[in-house]
Amino acid sequence: MKNNYVFTYGTLLKGERNHYNYLSDEDFICDGFIDGFVMFNLGRYPGIYEGEGLVLGELYLVDEKTLAKLDYLEEEGSLYVRKTTKVYSSNKTYEAFVYIYNLSKDNPNYLGDGLYSWKELNKENINELIELGLPSDSINKYFKQ
Repeated sequence: MKNNYVFTYGTLLKGERNHYNYLSDEDFICDGFIDGFVMFNLGRYPGIYEGEGLVLGELYLVDEKTLAKLDYLEEEGSLYVRKTTKVYSSNKTYEAFVYIYNLSKDNPNYLGDGLYSWKELNKENINELIELGLPSDSINKYFKQ
């Protein structure tokens, strides 16, 4: 039975290298964002830490077997730790698992908010941010109006 929400922001996103093997048969719920995290580029994958920022990603509903496979992929308890957080979508808030990087936070490849994962934030993205329910004060942080 699928009863675990998981928020993804890196190589598990649609079109990224780990999506097909782990989440392609799972239930995609929505695009969303998490608040209170910053993203780092760790080379072949990103990591997030708690901090002042927002990270966009995708929300999935998975079963225990898939959750165990994700724990193995993310080296849960070592490389990443799995915690629960609120995921905000355009019309609902969910409680979901997210994998938080568990090693050194002294990473020079800071990506800041992690808006758009590895995509660049630009003015063309504003409508998508508004549709996701991103607070206008967060949008204004990037674009002076």
